[in-house]
Amino acid sequence: MTADGLQRVVRAGRGLVGAAAAAVALWAPEPGLRAQPVDDAGLIVIPGTDMRGAGAAGQPGDPRSRARVVQSRAGASEGDTGAGAVPLERRWLSPLRPVDQGDGGEEAAGSTRLRFGGEREVREFRLFADAADTARELRIVTQSSIHVLPERSRMRVFLNGGEVGSRQLENFTEPRAATFTLPPELLERGANRVRIEMEHFHRIYCGPEAAFGLWTDIDLARSGIGLDPADLAPGAEGFLMALAGEAARRRPVEIRADGALAPRWQDWLGRLTTRLDATLSGAPLVYRFAPRWTVHDAAPAQARITFMPGEPGRVRFVRGGDGARVMVVETGDGAPPEIDGIFPPVAQRAPIARLAPGRETALADLGFETLRASQHYLKREQVFRLPEDWLILTAAKARLRFDYAYAEGLPEGAMLLVQINGETIRMLPLEDEGGRLITRFPVDFQARLLNGGANTLGFELFVPGNPPDLPCGGDAGPVLELRASSTLHVPDSPRMAMPDMEPAFARLGPDSLTVAAPTDDGFSDGDLLGLTAALARGRPEGEQGRAPRLHLVAFDHLGSVPAGDFQLGRRVLEDVLLPQSAELTDDAPAAAPPRETEDDRADRFAALYGEDAAPPPDNGEEPGPGWGAQALAVATDLARGASDLMMPRTGQRLQGWLSGQNGLAVLLQLDYDRPEDIWLVPARDADISDIAAAIVRARQTGEGPAGQVSVLQRDGEWRNWAAPDRRPALREPLSLGNMRLVMGNFVSTVPIYFTLALFVLAVFSALVALRFVISTREKSS
Repeated sequence: MTADGLQRVVRAGRGLVGAAAAAVALWAPEPGLRAQPVDDAGLIVIPGTDMRGAGAAGQPGDPRSRARVVQSRAGASEGDTGAGAVPLERRWLSPLRPVDQGDGGEEAAGSTRLRFGGEREVREFRLFADAADTARELRIVTQSSIHVLPERSRMRVFLNGGEVGSRQLENFTEPRAATFTLPPELLERGANRVRIEMEHFHRIYCGPEAAFGLWTDIDLARSGIGLDPADLAPGAEGFLMALAGEAARRRPVEIRADGALAPRWQDWLGRLTTRLDATLSGAPLVYRFAPRWTVHDAAPAQARITFMPGEPGRVRFVRGGDGARVMVVETGDGAPPEIDGIFPPVAQRAPIARLAPGRETALADLGFETLRASQHYLKREQVFRLPEDWLILTAAKARLRFDYAYAEGLPEGAMLLVQINGETIRMLPLEDEGGRLITRFPVDFQARLLNGGANTLGFELFVPGNPPDLPCGGDAGPVLELRASSTLHVPDSPRMAMPDMEPAFARLGPDSLTVAAPTDDGFSDGDLLGLTAALARGRPEGEQGRAPRLHLVAFDHLGSVPAGDFQLGRRVLEDVLLPQSAELTDDAPAAAPPRETEDDRADRFAALYGEDAAPPPDNGEEPGPGWGAQALAVATDLARGASDLMMPRTGQRLQGWLSGQNGLAVLLQLDYDRPEDIWLVPARDADISDIAAAIVRARQTGEGPAGQVSVLQRDGEWRNWAAPDRRPALREPLSLGNMRLVMGNFVSTVPIYFTLALFVLAVFSALVALRFVISTREKSS
């Protein structure tokens, strides 16, 4: 046998040995293993299989999903390296969850970063721990602006009211971690309160302008308690830690079941996800349905929920074959378990406070706390709600009685702006009376600046640097104190309201969501579950009225949205919801317009000067219109303006406004006869979780959808449009006591009509008087 032949035999033998070894490793039973029918079973990784795009195909009972289901024979423990073992991530994270989604900074717009801006800012977070007697390390990953002076800028961390430590802010080029040891005596089992304070100093300048360049970002996806999955204690606390980690990675939480759940279990699942969403706080959770058996994902899950037949009402927390912490819910004919016994309620942020018109209300009753500011720039807003049927459009006055004090010797130009719904109502110079408390200082403003529903009272402080071209000095103490004892008085009004979607939007709840189009148009069960949980957060208390409805409409079913008396073209909405693409770049200059031909010049000249006029020779200059054409154009513009003033063409105005908008979703309420119905139309490329986060944010800040049309911009902000011809509606009987106020609101809505009516009445009266004078003179003569 030749050498080449011998090598071929050796290679063939090696192949047979490898195949036999693989067969033995695959089929030979391993000692100590047992069948695991739930999530204790391991997963076989199929190369080339990607479950990320499962989407709707991941629904229970979907044949497209079941075609890819692979069931393993046995589970794999964390340290198992044998055949079929799943590699686990060695370190997990119980992340920081912002308590106030309304102050989410960049995190609110879909990023994992949360920004602290200005000279000083404080934020609160929720942190979950599985044991109270074990020291844990808290990692906070930060990156600061290059303008921050590291020697004096610091980050302080507090846990459940006790200070944990402080660090200098010196990470400018890339995010880096600062580690804090959490004392066991401060750490509590379950939810913990973490407060982070950032104090910034500018390297070069001092003053309000310099404060805008100061910021520090915290990467929420990498900040929290790091832990080994093997050390994670079993139970609800460990599951919540893993669930928070899954949410921080922006991954959907899997809900596994064999087939569709019974209606009572679907309702229970809705209540469960609402509780989990409220417990974790921060951005709403995202869910995805999947069958009980599935292929292994590239990044193993940390938490999921599994439904399986068994003893009804029994809930277990187990470790899955891939290392995930699994909440196993056994279903059957019995009643579902009580959620409070599994996840006790966690204290939530109080809903927006209500202000009762007609009496003085202390700002403390609205949730405002006494503010002591030491910054050169500060903006603070307090949101409150007026009754939905409160409306004043006349010149009636509201009054803020202000208790405040400021330091002596502030630089020239220091001032405090008082604002209502973003409009400044008073500028208070901070000079001449420093060092003493000023009480009951009256600030009157037009009550028509307020709205029925959510309103904001804002304070904006400006203190120039002294000097402005050097870094600020050390801590000089508070420069301004705003006391919660200040009061706000809003006059009472008859029960009237303008057509507006804000009241109905504020009262939307988990039972309000309806799908106006088939779910095969892109709305998965997981999307609907996450959106339903988001609608349960931040609802105002004490509102009356029929339960509102939110109709979710697919992009291809725009025709099902009622337009009322508005002219709303489908093409206009499509342009709003389509992603913007840059048509021109810096390297591609705009194409020159086509040269005008002689026939085009003749037609344009005839339109301006008449058909008999001959155009002048083309010398390269554009002829200007004569004085007659100019006068006609001016008269046409004046007539159009007068017509718009008396009879606004709302359809044209709406389409003109929409032509300049582009966003992720549009909210519409165009039918005045259905004030409790809102239609939500997401863009094709929109993520429902981003829309849910924007809804939660709007509920907390009061800066959400209003008017007849609202567009959710791609930066997470809402832009609203209200019809100029909308009229108030009276919701109580007309009487002598309210007639003057009711007529005042109607007259203030469209004053031009009543002005014309008075003018016609005056002319008619003059004619009658003239006729009377002429007739009496004729008789006397």
